[in-house]
Amino acid sequence: MSGFQTIFSQTVLFRLTILLSLAIAIACLWPFLPPRNTASWVAGRRGVAFGKHGVLLGPGPLQPPNAAVSGCTLDLWVEPDKADTTGVILAAYSRANPRLLQVEQLRDGLAVRRAEPVDPLRTGGAQLYADGVFASGKPVLLTITSDGRGTKAFVNGTFRKAAPDFQICNGMLTGKFVAGTGAASDYGWQGRLAGIAIFSRPLSPGELREDYNISPGYPSPVFGNRRGLVALYRFDEGSGIRVRDEVSGDNSFSMPARYIVVAKSLLSPPSFDNPTDIVSNVIGFIPLGFALYGHLSFRGRKGPRVVAAVLLCGLFSLLIETLQWFLPTRDSDMTDVITNTVGAACGVLLYVLLDRLNRRPPSAMKS
Repeated sequence: MSGFQTIFSQTVLFRLTILLSLAIAIACLWPFLPPRNTASWVAGRRGVAFGKHGVLLGPGPLQPPNAAVSGCTLDLWVEPDKADTTGVILAAYSRANPRLLQVEQLRDGLAVRRAEPVDPLRTGGAQLYADGVFASGKPVLLTITSDGRGTKAFVNGTFRKAAPDFQICNGMLTGKFVAGTGAASDYGWQGRLAGIAIFSRPLSPGELREDYNISPGYPSPVFGNRRGLVALYRFDEGSGIRVRDEVSGDNSFSMPARYIVVAKSLLSPPSFDNPTDIVSNVIGFIPLGFALYGHLSFRGRKGPRVVAAVLLCGLFSLLIETLQWFLPTRDSDMTDVITNTVGAACGVLLYVLLDRLNRRPPSAMKS
């Protein structure tokens, strides 16, 4: 018996490995069940309020995927809880691309983005961004129009920002909708949504001002028989689990009992654009690799023990990431599997180095 084997017994290292595994599993999987849906009707007025884990599952597609789309308009009546928060107000998605469109509050700004065709799992920077849009508890009418020349954002009927060569109509009209969070990830928005209107043409500046001037202090979606209206949600039901579409009864939003991320990816491809997560994932598995290799070092040859310890830690991480796919508040991706496995390998190397130092005679260490 030599090295750390004189300090840690096989039983101690085994127990430490079990405790570390349980701690990691709890930290990664708690609270084990999807949280209850915190979306609820606002008492005494129109709208649905979204808490930390609020979601509405919407209709789609509003037009056939192969339909020719020349222009569109999206109206949203919103009231954020805070002016310095982030979250997805409305998203459109498909099976092929879970990020067809995202309309977000980004601090006090409005962000409109879609995934690039070559990388449908990521969005990069927002293609359209307008700052100074949101204030805590202040209702605002957001209007986004798009055609072949680009996309424009209007706030309370007034032009704010344009993004040439950025079109959103195909994704918005041919995808499915979700409100209150992202379609592909947990990106919840906290505030009140009081109306949605979708048109298959860009509205004119005069029509946008008219929409806002209907009730300046509390914008309300009232359109009559305006041409091109595809869907209209007034959010005036006040109870139940449906937000009905006044254009077509088949296109209602529903309020599920529990929070859900509808287009979440299982083991999404690696992305190393978050250094903080990478470092924490590596550090988090160093103790487990250290303890597991120490336990295995009591038996067998050194080479196979190293491989076995790293491989078992990698498989454990893979299991955790697979289980996280069932939890809407967790992400399931290969980045964590890779970085956790690297952390385990670092733990194995640390044990080997410290074990060698511990086995060196005092005279050798002094020299």
